[in-house]
Amino acid sequence: MRFDLFDLQLFAAVAAARNLTQAAKRLHIATAAASARIKHLEASLGVLLFDREPTGLRLTPAGETALHHARRLLAESDRLRDDLSGYGRGLKGLVRIASLSIGATEHLPRVLSGFLRAHPDVNVEIAELVSEDVIRAVRSLGADIGIFAGALDTHELQVYPYVDERLVVLAPLDHPLARRRRVSFEEAIDHDFVGFNEASTLNPFLLRRSAEIGKTFRKRALLRGPYEVSRMVEAGVGISIMEESAARRYAATTRVKTVPLSDEWALREMKICVRDLAALPAFARELVGHLRRGAAA
Repeated sequence: MRFDLFDLQLFAAVAAARNLTQAAKRLHIATAAASARIKHLEASLGVLLFDREPTGLRLTPAGETALHHARRLLAESDRLRDDLSGYGRGLKGLVRIASLSIGATEHLPRVLSGFLRAHPDVNVEIAELVSEDVIRAVRSLGADIGIFAGALDTHELQVYPYVDERLVVLAPLDHPLARRRRVSFEEAIDHDFVGFNEASTLNPFLLRRSAEIGKTFRKRALLRGPYEVSRMVEAGVGISIMEESAARRYAATTRVKTVPLSDEWALREMKICVRDLAALPAFARELVGHLRRGAAA
């Protein structure tokens, strides 16, 4: 079986366009040469990848399977190029982490600081994503390590416990909810609200929960981060909802009160996921262990 990465790129392009001429033009190759390459790829694999129809090319069942593997191989080749390019800049290792906002802002900085001091030749990139996109990033090799929450489909991934985060209401000291021991999300949402803008991954999560109960937030302000939100809450503009670790930190320095949400889903079990721990570089595997030990501590 002999084919090269360009054959896979061409195959993926033809599958996307369902047209050989358009794919050939996109990859700057003659249509006749593109046709010959596809036929050679089919001969090498021993299967037909496309059904030739009057309206264009349609993937066969074997072609669907081949496309899945081709995309993975192309992603891995891109990752190989990106990782090796760092060595020319003196970089010895790069770890990409996709995480919920709370993981990126509250948990990772504390743990990563010690790891990076001990590994001066390793760099870390963090992307803040919603949980579904964290899973997709790790599955597609766009990230080495993912931190997510919720009962999501994690097939093809290895998953490890990380930390739990309870969502709480942050209220001014003189607010009626500040006197409560617990409060439901449905009750909290009836009050004036100070929330996070679209940069926070908590925002779409809370919007989905409000849609499930057929209510909308009484938004007074949407701000960038928990510090700005806590100061607005302290000023009496409204209440907010955020993760307990962040809320407690700001409650210690501002005149606000934290009140746990009573909803079952308010306890968010955060997890670490990787595609294949054994396939990660040694320094990335060590970082996974470092994160797990830090969570246990």
